[in-house]
Amino acid sequence: MQRPTGRPTPALIVSYPDDSWTARTVFEQETAGAGAAARRESEKSSAGEPGPRENRQVDVDGGPPRLIALDVDGTLLKTGAPVTDRVAATVRAAVAAGAHVVVSTGRTVLSTRPVLAELGLVRGHAICSNGAVHIDIEAAEPTAVHTFDPRPTVTALRELFPEMIFTAEQVGSGFWATGMSPGEYYAGGEYMVVDHHTLCSVPTPRLNCWWPEGSVTEMRSLLETLAVPDISWVYGEFGPWLTVSRQGVSKGWALEQVRRALNIPREATLGSATGSTTARCSPGPGIPSPWRTRPSNCTRSSTR
Repeated sequence: MQRPTGRPTPALIVSYPDDSWTARTVFEQETAGAGAAARRESEKSSAGEPGPRENRQVDVDGGPPRLIALDVDGTLLKTGAPVTDRVAATVRAAVAAGAHVVVSTGRTVLSTRPVLAELGLVRGHAICSNGAVHIDIEAAEPTAVHTFDPRPTVTALRELFPEMIFTAEQVGSGFWATGMSPGEYYAGGEYMVVDHHTLCSVPTPRLNCWWPEGSVTEMRSLLETLAVPDISWVYGEFGPWLTVSRQGVSKGWALEQVRRALNIPREATLGSATGSTTARCSPGPGIPSPWRTRPSNCTRSSTR
């Protein structure tokens, strides 16, 4: 199937917390009017005014979106801040209009649950760990976890970066790590420092890698020589880190599985994410999908 022709699918539905902070999105200009309408409607809802049903809908190729995918940090909220009442009201309005709202985030299950509660999402689907973990909100547990063996990756990266610190996600409990690295306090759950053997002893959905003494430029250059089968990775734009996952697993890939399971046409989907996050949402080569983008900071290893 080919992408439907006509005007592009919008990439913005939520109202942002204030006028001084706006997440950059792919089709921001095309959705300026829709965003303003959503803000006005959410303000009415906050004031107790229901407003007409048609004002709560964002037009996507002639009809309201049936599947709305929302990133968290930098889109639904500022990192470290709660969801605002305005954003929560807009999401509730979308659910009331019959849309499937799917939070799709790099956060773990543990750190995603509070966001779901703040949004008032009590059933449906959520995508965590950059697509590696799919949870049933009502059941409050993962329905699919896509893991890989971290040992070959850790072994290869230690050859390139001897001082690298590795952090392997343990779904539902926290992280095992070979040292302390920036950002772990955002993740939630237990952070246990272990040796490399223990870290590699069980499969993981995600491996975070931090090179404390290195530079972004040097790390990217050395990564050109990395050849590990069956993995994908994305590297940081502002620091010497990378995140490794099972090959082909991404938020875009996971959202495509949800779309197909719900039997929702591609033209009835809508996604919202910040620029750097959008680059991580590609479902991979050869997958026709409304979630596909052109990643600028993603490298995929070859399968051997």
